[in-house]
Amino acid sequence: MTVTDNVMEVDEQAGEVPDEDLTKGKIVVSGLALGTYVFREVKAPEGFLPTDEEKEATLTENDPTRTVIFYNEPIPTGLLTVFKRDGKTLKRIGGAEFKICPVDTTADCLRVIDNNVDATDDHVMDEDETVGVIVVSGLELGLWKVSEVKAPPTYEKTDDEQQVELTENQPNRDVTFVNNKESTPDDRPPSGRPPSGNPEPPGDSEVPGTPEQPILIEEEPLAAGPEEPPAAGPEAPALPVTGGSAAGLVTAGMAALAAGLVLRRRWS
Repeated sequence: MTVTDNVMEVDEQAGEVPDEDLTKGKIVVSGLALGTYVFREVKAPEGFLPTDEEKEATLTENDPTRTVIFYNEPIPTGLLTVFKRDGKTLKRIGGAEFKICPVDTTADCLRVIDNNVDATDDHVMDEDETVGVIVVSGLELGLWKVSEVKAPPTYEKTDDEQQVELTENQPNRDVTFVNNKESTPDDRPPSGRPPSGNPEPPGDSEVPGTPEQPILIEEEPLAAGPEEPPAAGPEAPALPVTGGSAAGLVTAGMAALAAGLVLRRRWS
């Protein structure tokens, strides 16, 4: 607090006249000469708007002690909720870390980890202990940018970046980020085989235009039956009658030719 021409400038942090009461929000100064003083605020408390109000107080012999009161309005702030969900099931997932940065002001960026209930020099606290729900309050009104710094375990980090504006009419806003599971060896097709759902390439035997495999023909004589002389035709000359054994051989040979061959196909 400083006193200049009977103007009391109120500042708890510094001043030429010491504050005799260390209670927060209360300033006591003694030893002032009787007279009229004007009080005005030089600096508002943190988190509150300054006031331009001035107040007078007159110290007299009959009333040497006076009290003046100043009221400050809190700085309007907003609250941001970040939901983190699985990209397939849409269930909430925990363990992510986010960065929240002002767009239109020079304020520092804030970092917050899901379920981190203790504030540190580097991170603000998550005010909601629910898995997959991050709540940060006390944000100045204005435009904020939200991005993921670290993905939940076993999930791929998303490069999604969202902007959200906090206003007096809408100070509480929320955004949702989704993450996909990291790929694992079980998700990939076996080496040398096409992915599931794709037909395997045809083999050489299935290529259109490929000739059929050759057919193997095996000759097998018919079982011996009664001998039958060949049919006599006009062009077949009569054979001379000779010895009985020779005629039998000729007749047997002709029967074999007349009976034909049995063809059997075998596929390789």
